Amino acid sequence: MKKSLALASILLAGSLYGASNDAGKFYVGLGYYTGSGTETNDWSGGLNQDSTVDYDATAFPISVGYITSRHDRVEFSYTNANVDTDSNDSYDLRGIDLNYDFTLESLSYKKVLPYVGIGFGVYEFQNSGTIYNIQGGEDLQGVALNLNAGLVYSLTDNIEFEAAYQYKKIQWEDLKVVNSSETLEIDEKIHGLYVGFNYKF
Repeated sequence: MKKSLALASILLAGSLYGASNDAGKFYVGLGYYTGSGTETNDWSGGLNQDSTVDYDATAFPISVGYITSRHDRVEFSYTNANVDTDSNDSYDLRGIDLNYDFTLESLSYKKVLPYVGIGFGVYEFQNSGTIYNIQGGEDLQGVALNLNAGLVYSLTDNIEFEAAYQYKKIQWEDLKVVNSSETLEIDEKIHGLYVGFNYKF
């Protein structure tokens, strides 16, 4: 009976993600993101009409992370997303994110490890001072909530492929428009697919 249990344990361990030596490692990552989003503009005074704008977004995020003893991941990333709206406008959303990814080792298989994650970020709406004629001409700053789900696949002991679905909501600071008593509230909702490679060291 003991031999059977030992054999079953060995087989189970062999079928799970081969990351037992990854704990305590750092990694760097580079990837490609493509997605779509909606910008919502809410005016407070009623002089201007509320509106929504749909757009496509692309980016090449750069990340640095740490693998914990539980094989969870703490990750910092920098993103400069290029946005193209349906009205043929273009602008950039630039920010830094901090995410915590919870690995789902019970669902892992061989070299594949799924995860779900949550995090937050701080972002800057590039050229928004000019686009929205903001008093002082300063670009908008915002706070992001991040949700994601994905998987990593070990190609070698040091290199892994990652794919994930990512959702981001950015709440921008309220702004006062030049020569107007109105306040504009802007928020973004973005979702899309991320693929990339990580190097562990």
